[in-house]
Amino acid sequence: MSNSPSSSTTRACSNSKDNTNDVADKYSTTSNFVRHMKRKHEFLYKEWSAKKNVNNDNKQRNIDDMIKQKTSKYSSIDPRQIKLTESIIKDLIIDVGVSLSLVEQNGFKNFMHVVDPMYSLLSRRQ
Repeated sequence: MSNSPSSSTTRACSNSKDNTNDVADKYSTTSNFVRHMKRKHEFLYKEWSAKKNVNNDNKQRNIDDMIKQKTSKYSSIDPRQIKLTESIIKDLIIDVGVSLSLVEQNGFKNFMHVVDPMYSLLSRRQ
């Protein structure tokens, strides 16, 4: 079997009771096979199509959700928010001895926005 347009891939349909339905395809694609299933085995096609759509839902997110996610901030109980806040307090303020006023300086705010745009900076007044 070659992939040239002059040759043809032919497969016997295993879903046909008499095995007389051969499906041919010149370009080694699945479109003819899918079309055959749709026309000759409608129930099986619908079952397969429904399963395929369920699997795609888990893989591909809606564009509105993606935009919303990138523009919204973490909640105060989000594990990433907690981890970054604890790291700033423990590693920078306690261990390094940096002043707590660091969190209000524009340079630090810009840095944290680059690190994680969804992170909400803590404030000395909280």
